[in-house]
Amino acid sequence: MILNTLFDVMRGWPHGSALDESFTVYAPGGTPVEIIAGSVIYLRSDSTVDLADGPLAAIAAVPTWVVVEGNDDYSGTFIGKVVALRGTCMLKLDPDNFVAGAYPVGTLLSFDNGQFKPATVGLQVIGEVVRDNLLTDTTIDVMYHGGLTKAL
Repeated sequence: MILNTLFDVMRGWPHGSALDESFTVYAPGGTPVEIIAGSVIYLRSDSTVDLADGPLAAIAAVPTWVVVEGNDDYSGTFIGKVVALRGTCMLKLDPDNFVAGAYPVGTLLSFDNGQFKPATVGLQVIGEVVRDNLLTDTTIDVMYHGGLTKAL
């Protein structure tokens, strides 16, 4: 794991019921997309992964994964893969993992361009804020469930 990031899996992995997998990173034009730990990704039809954009859940919900080992460190770069987690877990998100803004406890979360963001009406909800640490260490603690539901 990159030492200058605050991202961490606080609970839920490794665990016998947690689903984790290593995936080859999408490489348009031969250059792999950079995917850091804490990014929200989706599995493409060609079995590679890319940063997930947030569609309207009413149109098409996207099964999402959260990266626990990105391709921005030596081993991930070398093998061209990331390790991602799908399922219920508690995460500490680094500011690089979420869109800047306010995150009071209970904020429902969606995603855009691989980052968590507050969910608005009609957006797919994949988690919620359980602790706002923005004033103390610039992080937020999130319960990630990867759900396939919309906000309201």
